[in-house]
Amino acid sequence: MATKGGHLNSQPAKFKSHHVFPAGLRISPMSSISARIDFQNPGLLNGPRLRHIFNNPKEILVASGMSEVCDVLDAVEVAARKGFWCVGYIRYEAASAFDIALCVHHSKGPLIWFAVYETALQWVDQEDYADSVQVQWRSSCSISEFNLPMEKNHKSIAAGELDQLNFTAPNYGRLICNES
Repeated sequence: MATKGGHLNSQPAKFKSHHVFPAGLRISPMSSISARIDFQNPGLLNGPRLRHIFNNPKEILVASGMSEVCDVLDAVEVAARKGFWCVGYIRYEAASAFDIALCVHHSKGPLIWFAVYETALQWVDQEDYADSVQVQWRSSCSISEFNLPMEKNHKSIAAGELDQLNFTAPNYGRLICNES
């Protein structure tokens, strides 16, 4: 997940870098972590991709315990609203931080992990990379085949029959590598 700007909570957390916070909330600078994002617009399968490289994060935001989840998300939002790029993830197991009725398994890693970057660098080897390695994706269903049961799911949630569900459709990929 990458975010630049966005809204998660109206009460942003206030804290500074390089400290250990109550309940284990850790924020620290890291210089060796880098990331690449490569997103395709699902509505424009042959359209332009969002591709960036991230090096030398300004800070790392981590929530290891349930009580830290909302504070870390607030910090991610504050950073994104200030114009920073926030690249990371939220584990499914963080769900009960938002609703204690949601039962989840114990997490074997951080519930939330985000690196905060000042800038997104251009993916300079984009052309070389695109020519050397490609993935041809094929969905198992059309968007209309996906949307029909999704509408039923929305109605079930609205009627109180479901609190949440995971609803996905498999995609199949074929990796193509150019030997040169």
